[in-house]
Amino acid sequence: MEPRTDTVSWLATVPTSDVNFKGALERATTHEIRAALDRTRGKPGHATRTRTLEARLRKLQRQAK
Repeated sequence: MEPRTDTVSWLATVPTSDVNFKGALERATTHEIRAALDRTRGKPGHATRTRTLEARLRKLQRQAK
């Protein structure tokens, strides 16, 4: 399944404190979260975003088991 680019864009660009980021994170699939992580991981200014995305990804993976 291909990630929705609008969701990936929200996750990669909107501040993590924004309600729109939180909404996008709640509806995001694991593929979309991974795509957003690929865009932001290791780049300056994205430490909180990366931690938040990684935490959500772990949560989804635990739920899938």
